[in-house]
Amino acid sequence: MLSLQRAGIAASAVLAGLAATVLPAGAATAQDSPVERRSVGQQYSAQAGDGWGYMKFVHSGKCADLPGWNTGNGVQLDQWSCASQGNLWWGFYAASDGTVQVKNYHSKKCMNVKGGSTANGAKVVQWPCNEQANGLWYLQGYSDGTLQLKNKKSGKCLNVEGASRGNGADLIQWPCSAAANSRFSFID
Repeated sequence: MLSLQRAGIAASAVLAGLAATVLPAGAATAQDSPVERRSVGQQYSAQAGDGWGYMKFVHSGKCADLPGWNTGNGVQLDQWSCASQGNLWWGFYAASDGTVQVKNYHSKKCMNVKGGSTANGAKVVQWPCNEQANGLWYLQGYSDGTLQLKNKKSGKCLNVEGASRGNGADLIQWPCSAAANSRFSFID
């Protein structure tokens, strides 16, 4: 289904695909799948497989994770060793304003800054997908092909807390920079 051996998708292709994939407000539901509402991943490359992929952090080589396959609201997201399993697969879904929702394959819930916080270090959790600003992200690309997610409400970026390389390190928001713990490759 997914292969860690495949090369990451170029950031310019992601951004070009995103620009061409704005969907109407209210189109997302927790039951959506790439077949019903196509992930941006399906739009930007004929090689993109099924649109789901890994968000592999540059600094650690680990992937964004939904721990324990938990489907509850408010579950703290973390990083974990990449493996071919649905709690590590993510899809980018275009929102109505040029941002994306980042949806987990297993839970069908989205990355969200807990409680709409704008504070440094606020936790990133899963929550039912909606178009509230704390669950919307700007997908930004770097010349090396890596990506970064910037939260619409806070203006801060997805980050692995403390630049930890260990399994279970929390995902948080932090002021945006080119630091390796706030950049990832999307591997389908």
